[in-house]
Amino acid sequence: KGNAESYRRNPTRSIQFAAKTLYKARGRCKARCSAIMRFVRAIVCLLSPLMLMGCMYHKITNLTPGALPRNNSGFYPVEIIWESNQRTVRYETVQPQVMIGTNSFPMKNTPKMTNRWEALVPVPTPAPELRYRIKVNWKYNAIPAPVGNSQLSEEFRLLINN
Repeated sequence: KGNAESYRRNPTRSIQFAAKTLYKARGRCKARCSAIMRFVRAIVCLLSPLMLMGCMYHKITNLTPGALPRNNSGFYPVEIIWESNQRTVRYETVQPQVMIGTNSFPMKNTPKMTNRWEALVPVPTPAPELRYRIKVNWKYNAIPAPVGNSQLSEEFRLLINN
């Protein structure tokens, strides 16, 4: 009876009262929801750079065999494939080089191939092996001007058989 009488006297008062009790949130639910929302926000913040950038990769594949017979000239071929899925790479600026100690030898593009390079590197006669790395330098389109980047491979080993 009390609610019905108060509604007749002041209808807005009972509606406001009902709305307040109907939509009142409890403290526990609020804390649990906010913790979940913070977790979701953290995940979105961590994953958004990956989604915006995509999964870019630059890969150096060594095509040189692990062992070669010794030759009289003392020069041995080194071949690589360089692959990239970055769309802004300027392929005319790609410059791979073979690094042996502190010396570097530029590689030349293999004829009729767009992503293969080769070089002849000297190996001293008494040396039983050659340890080398590949470094690839390139530029990619950016604003306001192209930007350079590079990649260094792990160390490779070429055995020279007598």
